[in-house]
Amino acid sequence: SQDFISNSTATNLAELMGNIAGIQYRDLFGGPGQIDSRIDMRGFGPTGKANTLIMINGRKLNDLDMGGLSWDLIPVETIERIEVIPGNAGSVLYGDGAVGGVINIITTNALSKIRNNFTTTYGSHDHFQENITLHKRFGNFGVMINGDILDNNSYRRNNKHEQYTLNSEIRYKLLKGELYLYSNLNRDYHGLPGHRVIRDHEGTNEEKTDRLSANTPANWSKENNIALTLGGIHNFSNSFGMVLDGHYTIKDQDAYFQDNANHIVDTVLRHYSFTPRFTYDYQLKNMPSKNIFGIDINYADYSSDRKASVHVTQPKLQHESNQLSVGLYSQNSINISDNINLSGGLRFQRMLFNGGTVIHEDAEGDTDSEDNDTISQSDNRLGANIGIEYFLQPNFSIFGRSARSFRIANIDDRIGADGSSMALKPQISYDFEIGALYENNKFSAQSSIYLMLLRNEIQFNSSNSKNINLGRTRRYGFENSIFFNLNNKVSMDTNISILKSEFLDNVNTTGPYDTTDEDIPLVANFTANSSLYFKNLFNKKINFTTTARFVGKKNKENDQSNIETAIPSYYLLDLKLGGSFLSYNWDLKVNNVLGHQYNTYGVSSAFCQQDFSAFCGRESYYPMPEQTFTFSLSRDF
Repeated sequence: SQDFISNSTATNLAELMGNIAGIQYRDLFGGPGQIDSRIDMRGFGPTGKANTLIMINGRKLNDLDMGGLSWDLIPVETIERIEVIPGNAGSVLYGDGAVGGVINIITTNALSKIRNNFTTTYGSHDHFQENITLHKRFGNFGVMINGDILDNNSYRRNNKHEQYTLNSEIRYKLLKGELYLYSNLNRDYHGLPGHRVIRDHEGTNEEKTDRLSANTPANWSKENNIALTLGGIHNFSNSFGMVLDGHYTIKDQDAYFQDNANHIVDTVLRHYSFTPRFTYDYQLKNMPSKNIFGIDINYADYSSDRKASVHVTQPKLQHESNQLSVGLYSQNSINISDNINLSGGLRFQRMLFNGGTVIHEDAEGDTDSEDNDTISQSDNRLGANIGIEYFLQPNFSIFGRSARSFRIANIDDRIGADGSSMALKPQISYDFEIGALYENNKFSAQSSIYLMLLRNEIQFNSSNSKNINLGRTRRYGFENSIFFNLNNKVSMDTNISILKSEFLDNVNTTGPYDTTDEDIPLVANFTANSSLYFKNLFNKKINFTTTARFVGKKNKENDQSNIETAIPSYYLLDLKLGGSFLSYNWDLKVNNVLGHQYNTYGVSSAFCQQDFSAFCGRESYYPMPEQTFTFSLSRDF
């Protein structure tokens, strides 16, 4: 809700979602800029981004590659609420990739009441940010514009981040519906400092002795995004309506890697989608029921050149791929009595992929570069779910559901596969969940337990340094969240998640280690978050929030055999103090108040898994900031 967002101590949107039960947050650099922030639902670790769908107003933000999401295309100031669908339950409505879960961010539309606002923010590491929201309604016509400028030197050297974002919405109310146009423009630059090195055999521990330095002081990345969405809503009657939506995105990414012979990576990704959706409300034996059905058509075109310098006209490697996906789906919700609701749905999705890698032998660049055979691959996949909710009382229910979902390999999965082929099988997941929900005006609690069984999971296999289809994997866990509103001034929000994510088969194909029953890397088995809110203190002029977070230990990326030292557990305390003075609103955030040194990500050498013992203990970490602060001043006008 808006109240949850506005009172959160989180410094960015990805971190905010990491405070929700069942969601784990991972970042390489930390701070407000959201550089390469990742979230993971239900324990997929390195591939969390590919198994968690992030959506804005029902439209996918996930791209065909494994690059970080464009969080900057979501202005936090315009978010109305965040809907979270855990597990496979969203696979029917949203299709490919809805395995760990779906997060749908709903924004306030231009026909709503939106205050004009200007906010300026200063903080640690020379952080400077300005944001403006302008809104005007002319009868049935509404316009909203949001602009944001961010400049931040960030925690480490060669970690500068510059970001310019412009979002707009035009919406026109019709007699039986609406027309709308969204546009999003984003320009982003950030330095890439690389990792901090630990070498046990050499007595080196830069993660402790030299956290701030850059291992790659010349590396950088920049990105330009343009996104347009044109659509309309039409209500044929009180019970039958349609949403017609077309979308276009172009993402241009450039990066420089000093230590690579192919220094320059130049990638362009274009994505087109057309997603008509229909809703039909009807009566079944005088009980209200609902059907949602529609078509998803998505086409993505990916082109990436790897070359020695910006001055070289002929790239050493050229990756060219395209993918067409067409899905048909229907989701039903039926009230069979006053206290029993049944739901179920089916999705059929067909995928066509064509792509490969061409190497230019005479071009300047990496002499060890390998090409991939161009392949054409097609596949048909089925998503399904069924669920029941039984209300023991109007505000207390128990529920159960089962679902099947799938994930199709993205372009980075395929490029990282065997050099002779980019073909990877689709990943299949089955999950089962039961739980209970109680809520009233002052108190709400939800608990659930779940089991997920997967086959052909797509992951990097450290024992042969290739992306492969794994054998069987399994996840099971418990999620619990409680909200208690003591009075109109004090409330509390707490959640606990316990998770086991493991290999059921041995995926080590070259080394002596057996991964059977070992934990999947980058997944913490235990997480907890608790926030305490004090509102409207001192004549309704002061608000105060304190948030405590705990994340358990987890294995580093590549350590599929669990033989290396784990990333340590950590706990953080964040504070936020805010209020109003004259016609201004202000807030002060202090994050990691206790100044703990911690990491959310680490990687071990893949050669250690292949029985090269000299490479064991060669580990890399990405240090997160110690105590930081931001101060914001805003005014509505």
